[in-house]
Amino acid sequence: MKNDIIKLGLLLSFAFLVNTLSAQVPTTQDCLGAIPVCDYIYVEETTAWGEGNYPNEIPSGQSCPNHCMDGEKNTRWYIWTVIESGDLRLTITPGTASDDYDWAVFNLSEWSCEDIYSHPIQMMVSCNSAGGSGYQGVTGISSLNGGVIDCNGAGPTNKWNVDLPVFEGES
Repeated sequence: MKNDIIKLGLLLSFAFLVNTLSAQVPTTQDCLGAIPVCDYIYVEETTAWGEGNYPNEIPSGQSCPNHCMDGEKNTRWYIWTVIESGDLRLTITPGTASDDYDWAVFNLSEWSCEDIYSHPIQMMVSCNSAGGSGYQGVTGISSLNGGVIDCNGAGPTNKWNVDLPVFEGES
């Protein structure tokens, strides 16, 4: 009987440990689980909901010129490595024109995902949270589309940011 109780206790402890460890696996809604983008065009079929297993990767209460994100809401993370130096242009086209996507680009070349919360100002290289009537739909990084600065905060600001200078090997 005593052995059965010990076995049950060990089994429950093991089950708890496995459940706890599996909750730590990064998802595509976590910086550590970012989707690698290897082509010039990437299509995401589903919209993210929630924050993943590592919530609060981006601090709230920020505004331009530092960074424009007010925390992390319904995030999806992507990562790419620059293969040729030049100006990066990025277009985000929602499946529904009335959707409003806020976004930020962080330079992870000399930092890690874990650093974003405590060093967002140093890591954020482009950020846009323009919103309100007429500011939904297509957004991104493009001087050709009217981008003039690299941080457009909440409200009726520009949906486009200025071209982003990038260098080979940066992530």
